[in-house]
Amino acid sequence: MTTVGYGDFFPKSNPSRIVGIICSFYGVYLVSLFVITLENLLRFDQSESRSYELISRLEDKEELKLQAVNVITSAFRHKRAKRKSEQADDGKDRKKMVLNKLKVFRKYLMNFKQIAKSIRGNYGMESPEDRVRREIDDLRNSIAELHSSIRGLSEHFEVEVIERKPTNAGIYQKGSTDDDSSDPKKE
Repeated sequence: MTTVGYGDFFPKSNPSRIVGIICSFYGVYLVSLFVITLENLLRFDQSESRSYELISRLEDKEELKLQAVNVITSAFRHKRAKRKSEQADDGKDRKKMVLNKLKVFRKYLMNFKQIAKSIRGNYGMESPEDRVRREIDDLRNSIAELHSSIRGLSEHFEVEVIERKPTNAGIYQKGSTDDDSSDPKKE
């Protein structure tokens, strides 16, 4: 019906070839009709798609709640471990425990942010430009949070951190400041 074969049987006269061509076109037509019917049966109608979206949003919100609980719990554990390390002052083991708790907290926080971002993306309320602006702002906030946490850790462990600022070309230079005279914008 769909002209699939090894070629060991084939029509030899012109009228039988015409009948074979008609049969092959009819077979392709029947298969395509079957595929279209099956696709229409499996496609959601409007109410089904709304129901599916609602269920997926509810599942996402439940996942977001679980991740929020994980973030809050890990933040509490980190704070408790930090308090204990300040009181006990045992040394490296306590500091490692505090750092471990901080790593767990950051992991849960990043998971929480990713799920929140995917939920915002599922609602489809933003234009692509707004989404890109928001993601850039999120990245800037994440970078600022990382800088502040690095400063906090360096103060906690009494380590000196060398600040690096971007130049005009976006390359970081050691020890450059905002009041450099090499900045062409200020000349």
